Amino acid sequence: MPFSSVPPPLDPNVYVNSLTGEREVLLYRGEDSAWDLVYVKLRPGVRELLSQSREIADMAIFSAASSPDYVHFVARKLDPDGCLFDGRIYSSQELGIGTSKSAGVLPTGYEKVVIVDDSGCGIWTEVNTDVCCFPTVPPYTFMRDHIADILNGIYVPDEDHFLLDDLLPQLTAIVSNMNGAS
Repeated sequence: MPFSSVPPPLDPNVYVNSLTGEREVLLYRGEDSAWDLVYVKLRPGVRELLSQSREIADMAIFSAASSPDYVHFVARKLDPDGCLFDGRIYSSQELGIGTSKSAGVLPTGYEKVVIVDDSGCGIWTEVNTDVCCFPTVPPYTFMRDHIADILNGIYVPDEDHFLLDDLLPQLTAIVSNMNGAS
């Protein structure tokens, strides 16, 4: 059987949130190409983390994804009401930065910036560590680790509680330290 980059169809009944009725595994179909298909699963607790983070900081999305459509698709899933990012959602194509991540894309006028990125601070260039800090965030690998089960209609519980149990306290401490250091 020849290799195909087109994902097989997903059973729509797998990974439906029993409380909200919302699908947890989403299929993004790019507008530019029938071959641009991506399965997306939001990390557990991400919406709660963003809602609570919005109370202590202005937020933006800067994505290395080249497609603005994909970035805005994910942003709509993260923020269905459109109130968390205030339109500050940018793809590498929109910013003209290619695949590099540079502090040059960050907004100016802020004394401190917290960058939450599961690829770590090592890929960011032109970063002033007196202004920017990077809480430690391990990559979310649920889709990679369980794609065969998901595609076969087998529900695998998501045991990742990192965002609310570990990252939110880190962010709160970072912002408290920033406010105390200002």
